[in-house]
Amino acid sequence: MEIDGLLRLWGKTIKDSNDPNDFHPAMYHMLDVGNIARELLEHNRSPRWRNALAFALNTDPQTVAQLMPYFVALHDIGKISMSFQRVNKMQTGRLQQEGFQFLINTSQVTHPIISQIFIADSILQSTGGSSNKLLDAVNEAIGGHHGRFVDPDDMKKARRDLRDEPVVWRMLRETADSLLRKELLIYDLTSLPQPTNISNAIMAITGFTILCDWLGSDGRYFMPAPNTEFDEYLKESRKRAGQATHDSGMLSLATSDTPTDVETLFADLGDLRSLQLAINDIPDGLLKFPSLTIIEAPTGEGKTEAALALAHRIARLHGTDEMYYALPTMATSNQMFGRLQTHLQKRLGLSASIKLVHGQAFLVEDELRAETPIAQIQPLENGGVVDQSGSNEMITWFNSKKRALIAPFGVGTIDQAELAALNVKHAALRMMGLVGKVVIVDEVHAYDIYMTTIIERLLCWLAAMNTSVILLSATLPKVRRQQLAKAFGVNLELSEEKTNIYPSLLVLGTKGIHHISPQVWQPNRTIELRELHWGDDDIQAKVDWLLNAVTNGGCVCWITNTVKRAQRIFDTLLKSAPSHIDRDLLHSQIPLEERQQREQELARKYGPGKEESVANRPMRGIVIGTQVLEQSLDLDFDVMVSDLAPVDLLLQRAGRLHRHDRDRPAMHKVPHLYVNYEVTSGGILKPGSDRKIYAEFIILQTQQVLSGRTQIQLPNDYRMLIEAVYADKSPPEDGYMFETWEELQAKQQIAIGEAKQRLLPLPHPRDSFAKNAATRIKFEEDESRADWIVAQTRLGGETLNVIPIERDGDFAYVDGKNIRISVNEEALLDTQRKLLKRNLRISHHGAIQAIQVNEEKNITKLFKESQLLKGYYPLWLHNGKRELKFEDDKFQVTLDPSLGLLIEKEGKLNDNI
Repeated sequence: MEIDGLLRLWGKTIKDSNDPNDFHPAMYHMLDVGNIARELLEHNRSPRWRNALAFALNTDPQTVAQLMPYFVALHDIGKISMSFQRVNKMQTGRLQQEGFQFLINTSQVTHPIISQIFIADSILQSTGGSSNKLLDAVNEAIGGHHGRFVDPDDMKKARRDLRDEPVVWRMLRETADSLLRKELLIYDLTSLPQPTNISNAIMAITGFTILCDWLGSDGRYFMPAPNTEFDEYLKESRKRAGQATHDSGMLSLATSDTPTDVETLFADLGDLRSLQLAINDIPDGLLKFPSLTIIEAPTGEGKTEAALALAHRIARLHGTDEMYYALPTMATSNQMFGRLQTHLQKRLGLSASIKLVHGQAFLVEDELRAETPIAQIQPLENGGVVDQSGSNEMITWFNSKKRALIAPFGVGTIDQAELAALNVKHAALRMMGLVGKVVIVDEVHAYDIYMTTIIERLLCWLAAMNTSVILLSATLPKVRRQQLAKAFGVNLELSEEKTNIYPSLLVLGTKGIHHISPQVWQPNRTIELRELHWGDDDIQAKVDWLLNAVTNGGCVCWITNTVKRAQRIFDTLLKSAPSHIDRDLLHSQIPLEERQQREQELARKYGPGKEESVANRPMRGIVIGTQVLEQSLDLDFDVMVSDLAPVDLLLQRAGRLHRHDRDRPAMHKVPHLYVNYEVTSGGILKPGSDRKIYAEFIILQTQQVLSGRTQIQLPNDYRMLIEAVYADKSPPEDGYMFETWEELQAKQQIAIGEAKQRLLPLPHPRDSFAKNAATRIKFEEDESRADWIVAQTRLGGETLNVIPIERDGDFAYVDGKNIRISVNEEALLDTQRKLLKRNLRISHHGAIQAIQVNEEKNITKLFKESQLLKGYYPLWLHNGKRELKFEDDKFQVTLDPSLGLLIEKEGKLNDNI
């Protein structure tokens, strides 16, 4: 067979090269990608890919391994075309000199469309000419392997345009196909399996193809080989594919033989909670199939360990321990990272590493893992990193945001998982990063209706693709539980008695329901409940109360609803408190690096009752903070004060009260929760309180439910309080309560509508993605913007990522004034990282506009040309201050070393929520 001409057609080129012979043949690239697929589907690899594809294709794993390398390799057969080969002028000139003919004035057809047409026409003939669902799925997946599926109208136009292509190009494609079949196909195409759900098959094939294509495009392994003989390159390609998949971490051992009984798995923990031990009693028959587990229990009951124990049980039934652990914030993800790494290595005996998955993971992951000095990490264009500490490169292939979920083991924000259910480019890759793992979603009660709508669509897809999910929460309203179960495909119908049990371990699946209420570690726990009624200007009164609370010893925490309140209280506290009283402040408007230091300091002082924590715990300590204290850290206080917030969040905040066994000062032997809210002259809750932060109806409901109570009995009151506040019924149609209820309903419908606009279509047995008009609009991933086209994972106002930095003329200072850099040059990589660790995100609307208008013209080359700083705005400061103007408004911005970022408008401090 004549293949010399075929091997002269390029598939990849070297960027900025002036040598036309610097190309990798398209035929070799297809072989590379097919061999990557073959490596991932080998019988001695993780079974996740084989099993996920087998389920989606309605076949067995062996058939997947025999078929998929060939189908994946076909993804770029469209590059063997006149249309693609003239995309690069230098390559076109070379090919013309070598005798290839190019027509003039013909339409440009993209190579994914040509690949799709080739599969639809030529491969169909190999199956006997009859329609085949698998071939339809492969066809559409290959057309969408660049992240966007092909519009049927574009397909029709492309077919017309290809009529003008000389027949020699089609013959070259057929030659390439014959070579790929001979090397990669071990299956009779006339007896293809038939998927039962076409959208599942498209999702699985698309995601897997993108993965293989990206691995097979790594220029560090697949260097141009234009002069290598075909038979020689067949062996070389297999060798390169093996090395690339190994070095990427895709082949890490992901199956542990540690026994599944909880006592053995967590032998290092000593006494185990009843919730954790209850995992042993879940029937295997329920876990062999995709299941949704909802665990509701108070803080301190060991929900995390229960989830990990259940994940390991599911793993032993499905062949792999791979998982993704999703949390509400980057701070909670960072905190969980070390725990999961320990679990993976010490309990499961696996050498694989946990991947940290969130927008700032690359800034903190290496320090959390404590393996590689931060200054020695250099990003690569394709998303990897190079360790410059020695002569050998250390590749971290999963550092790219879109690849991170692919890592066998991950912990990160729920946002990263949400993107798998949103209509964004390469959503199929993200989805396949989750499929076949156990997906654990923590703090489910923390997600609003917008996020919950996205999570429900994610649950629907994961259930359809044979993936088990574990949801963890302090407690959920009954309606929310039913909605989550329905999204997973289970109608949850429980008796009134079963509905109200708490704690609750609920396992749902196609084979039935397992539902029990384990005993709690702290039964009949009583929290004394008191009210305080200070307004925002009663700052000195608040501080005096805090000081009095620790007069005879003890540690008290006040969680405010806004940064403004926290800053004002702490500022006065610094001026009023004697030096022997320990004082700490934590909120979101503190630069990242400093915030992490403060978190570590809080954990050191107020963490679990270990010997070192006991020694570090202040005799008298006061901590002021915002919502970041609700979930971020394992802290323990003697007294808790909270601004009035929704009841579930109040209970969460109360979870930081007497959290661990320890000796308490005499006056704090009984836990007290104080709830502060401003009242009118008539003694009722002031209307409009914190309505920009929480739904006013929920705040009013919470206040009414708690009014007159002097105690909360836990866990008995958990379910009752939640249901009383979140009951799915309207109040009487007269009065202010009904107005706020109507307002909440309207806002929730808007939020649900906003989410639905951005969702992937539901998995459907017959419908393709390309024929669904909604998938033709691809929403963009952008953490800094909030406009309509952005695939927001959280609904909220505009935010801006800024880096406060001291500037003096043409120079700026890093680390105080230890490092001086030019604002007119690209910074060294280590300096860029140091600057990034000073970033923070502001949500103050006026300040955002002022910064954008004032700093847009002052971004300078430091931010324009420094790769890691793109997308961030500098906040140029002089002695920690900056005045900004926008239209008629003036803003004084101050980075205070104690209080964080302060924004004052015409002398009045504004909210930084």
